[in-house]
Amino acid sequence: MILLGRERFLKCIMTAFLASSTNNTPPPPTTKLEPSSNIAATSETSFPSKKEGSSSLSSAVKNNNGETTAATTTVIDYSSNPTIFGQILRQEILYYPYIETDTLLSFRDRTPRAPLHALVITKQYIPSVQSLQSPSLSSNDDASIEVVSSMKEMALQIIQSQQPTAYQNQDYILAFHVPPFHSVHHLHLHVLAPASEMSFIFRYGIFATGTIWCTGVDDVLKRLKERKRAV
Repeated sequence: MILLGRERFLKCIMTAFLASSTNNTPPPPTTKLEPSSNIAATSETSFPSKKEGSSSLSSAVKNNNGETTAATTTVIDYSSNPTIFGQILRQEILYYPYIETDTLLSFRDRTPRAPLHALVITKQYIPSVQSLQSPSLSSNDDASIEVVSSMKEMALQIIQSQQPTAYQNQDYILAFHVPPFHSVHHLHLHVLAPASEMSFIFRYGIFATGTIWCTGVDDVLKRLKERKRAV
């Protein structure tokens, strides 16, 4: 009886998860989405045009003489991104942005599961949390750690601005879904706050960290820093 009850519970969880997999259905063409007025966010006009399908990133560095010079330009090609997030990056569909940097973009989830439900994605196409490379014991290549750390930092900035009480009380969830339990095959961090106001099925089911289908951002960072696989 206990086993049957558990199976029914897991079936209920997966049913709800599959229902949530449509959370990125594009809005009607006439929808106009504007960035939040109380958070630093850039508009879609800062993105490349649909025809370009890429973004050029550059930064300034100081040489040995203390002079500022332009660093090597990195080009991110969005044209090969097959997901709906690729469409967002190419400006093919509308979205509600929160914060943008050279490497990350955050925006509102189409079907929020909490009063604040944002997604933080990498502009570089990374398929999933499983794609993050474990730092080598023989090198100082901490690229994956930097990516996840920057995603967490952006997520906390959004919570602090949009849900300050939840931020102060640490009443939030920062989580990655683990394949095959993810709806978009592009690395994205779910930002949910306040967690205490989420429905039971989403807080303790779909977004329950420490499960085979969902992992917390701190757990990922801990594993990477220990030179282990992300999940």
